[in-house]
Amino acid sequence: MQPNPKTRKFTGLAGFLLSNTIQRKLAHALRQYVELFGDSRFTKPDDPNRLHGERSGYWRPSEQGRQWLFSTAGFKKAIGHADLALAVKLLIGQGLLKSGPNPKKHVTQVKVHGGSGWFYVIQFDDDHVG
Repeated sequence: MQPNPKTRKFTGLAGFLLSNTIQRKLAHALRQYVELFGDSRFTKPDDPNRLHGERSGYWRPSEQGRQWLFSTAGFKKAIGHADLALAVKLLIGQGLLKSGPNPKKHVTQVKVHGGSGWFYVIQFDDDHVG
């Protein structure tokens, strides 16, 4: 399986299989991150208590369970060494990353205690995480 020499990208079945594998790995990495650090690095946006240690974002309830609001730093840490633009594209395609009101932006502005911020909103299909 060799990439196209001109574009350096995989095409056809090889490209599909590669992106499908990366999608699964990204989804798994995000789930693991939330399972490991859920309540220690995420709080509700209106929670006045300050986290002691490293914050990765916030969480909020939704009809499907919790939505995880990742800060940029938290999102990058959760996806590891994956390319940010590719990760965003693949996670949107999977339906895990929710787009904001502006379809060209992949972050959503959320009011948090004392102000607002821009976050990557992750919604898992099931509610066993967190």
